[in-house]
Amino acid sequence: MNIFDTFKEDSRWIGFGYIAGRDNLSPENRAAADGMVLALGLPEVVLFEWANSREGRWYADAWEDGDSRGFAADYLPNPANY
Repeated sequence: MNIFDTFKEDSRWIGFGYIAGRDNLSPENRAAADGMVLALGLPEVVLFEWANSREGRWYADAWEDGDSRGFAADYLPNPANY
């Protein structure tokens, strides 16, 4: 099971963010988007907060819309801040 799938079971999840948005992605885009985020090596608590945020949802939306995919990285958290 993917970490983002386990986040759906967290009582702090508000039904939003990347956690929900990734369900709209094709399997190929979901794998690529997950990989880009996980490559940042964020602590799990930071990853959850981002995946449960507006920026996380915008990231998913950018992956869903082929024309906006180039902007997806703009919505990633900066690992230097953690």
